[in-house]
Amino acid sequence: MDYYTHPPPDTTVIAADELGPVMPRTFAPPPGWTPAGHRVKAPLTYSRGPDKTWIYGGLRIGDGQAVTCCAPSRNSGHWQEFLARLEQANPTGTIAVITDNLSSHSSLATRAWLAGHPRIEQVFIPKGACWLNLQEAWWRIFRRHALAGQTFADPAEIAQVTELATAQINARARPWVWGRPPGEGAVDLQPGPGEDLDLRGAADRRRTGRDLLRAIPQQRELAGVSRPAGAGQPDRDDRGDHRQPVQPFQCRHPGWQAGHPRIEQVFIPKGACWLNLQEAWWRIFRRHALAGQTF
Repeated sequence: MDYYTHPPPDTTVIAADELGPVMPRTFAPPPGWTPAGHRVKAPLTYSRGPDKTWIYGGLRIGDGQAVTCCAPSRNSGHWQEFLARLEQANPTGTIAVITDNLSSHSSLATRAWLAGHPRIEQVFIPKGACWLNLQEAWWRIFRRHALAGQTFADPAEIAQVTELATAQINARARPWVWGRPPGEGAVDLQPGPGEDLDLRGAADRRRTGRDLLRAIPQQRELAGVSRPAGAGQPDRDDRGDHRQPVQPFQCRHPGWQAGHPRIEQVFIPKGACWLNLQEAWWRIFRRHALAGQTF
């Protein structure tokens, strides 16, 4: 992976791959639920016809810009057309195309074409190691922007949404970095003198759940939340730090609270809804109950 971390001088590194086939298909939405409360398995009302589209994509590692195009098949001719697009988008220097070992990438026709385009050289990743190709990661972003939840009537619609999604992703592209950049290790959650610990920062979202739970008492302490009178001894974590206990909810309706002494509410910090595990459960629920349904 030296091409990702230490590219040769005057060399543009591009990760390239094909996505597909993406097939046009139209069908009526299925009914939601049966009277017995079960999801209806909708019969497939489409077939795999000749209208299918392959999407060719190349990610320029240095700045995150991508080049895409659509083709009705995946063969040497369309691969050569895609390489010509990459050459046109990068007019100077050597172009190192990182790709897999598909037969069309190393066919006799492709090798003959490359002989007439000496600026392009192909770098093949090992077989069974597609995760070494950063274009695979870019496809995940592309699917979310272009294909998720969509149905297409013909290949022209697929080509149109491919061009539009590529332009939108390129508008906010950033360089792609292989591995974790130097200096982005563990972050100290202890605030310095006069500093505040903001749980809503993006950096805190990358920390482990254990560190985040340690950070919550620190935030309460900075906010001046006192320990309830009569409470027991504070807990200690592995480092021997004191933790502030959770402040019980003071109900605005004492009559109802008096009748339900076993219930107390524990509030998470504002702007930190991702600390509530119910949010993760909702993701499972939506997939089982709501995805693809109409009511």
